Amino acid sequence: MVFGVIGCTSQVESEVILESTVDQDIAAPILSAFHRAEKKLVQPRATFSTDATDRDLFAKKISGETGDAIADVFWTDDVFLMLDLHRRGLLAPHSWKLEPSFPLDIRATDGSWCGFAAVARVLIINTELLSDVKD
Repeated sequence: MVFGVIGCTSQVESEVILESTVDQDIAAPILSAFHRAEKKLVQPRATFSTDATDRDLFAKKISGETGDAIADVFWTDDVFLMLDLHRRGLLAPHSWKLEPSFPLDIRATDGSWCGFAAVARVLIINTELLSDVKD
């Protein structure tokens, strides 16, 4: 999973707006822990979607192609989407509080995104069901 930091909207100081393509049941306990760690002074307001169409909508929101407000944080498990947003210059740098041993290769050099979990993408092929192609 990857966090990206995007430009902030004008909002109440005690509110953090999060757009997420991660399942709500996975994200909710983490957001709740954040809320408690901030002594309940900062309230996360989150929008969740795992639908591929909505992922495109998130990208359009971030790029300014829609009139919707953008978020403070974009949380996704789609590393290719995050890399595309980074390549297009749509993510803002952030100073992450990471341990010195945190791997350099799973965060952007400018601090605009930081990966923190591995997501396996697996292709399984049943060779018993494939026809034998001789080319």
